[in-house]
Amino acid sequence: MDLVGIKIGEHFQCDACKSINEGTDDLIILEAEVQPILNTITSGSRSNKICPICKAPMNGIMKYIDFPPTFVVSTSDRIIQPLSIRIESVDKDYVLKSFVAREDDKYYSVVQKFGRWFKINEFVQEIPLDYVQSIHPILLFYSQKYNL
Repeated sequence: MDLVGIKIGEHFQCDACKSINEGTDDLIILEAEVQPILNTITSGSRSNKICPICKAPMNGIMKYIDFPPTFVVSTSDRIIQPLSIRIESVDKDYVLKSFVAREDDKYYSVVQKFGRWFKINEFVQEIPLDYVQSIHPILLFYSQKYNL
C-alpha cells in the first residue's frame, strides 16, 4: 500500500465559545513529485452556517487556525485527484485522523477509530500503526514532528 495523498483541510475556532469547527474540504491536485503546498487552503462559503456548539453565526466570527505546511505525494507519474489526509488540531496538538492510500490500483480510505487504524473498502481491515507510519517518509515525518 502506498500513500498517495496528503492534504489538510480548514478548521475554524468560534470566537464565542472557542470550539473547533471543521470547514469545507478543499481539492488539491496531486502532482507526481513531493512538494510543499502553501496557502492553498481556501475558506469557501460559510454564509448561513452556524457554530454546531453554541449556534453563533460562523460568518465573521470564525477565525482560521493555522496548520503545518501541506504536502502532496504521488507514487504515480500521472496526476491524481482528489486524495487527502485529515489532521485535526486542538490547542496545536495535531492528530492524524484519516488518509487515502493505493494498493493494487485500488484506493482505500484509512481511518483511525478508537486509537486503531482500519482500511475501509468493501470490508474493514485493521492496520498496525507502525505500518501506517512506514507507508511514506513524509507521514513518518508528520508523526514525529506533530506526535501523530
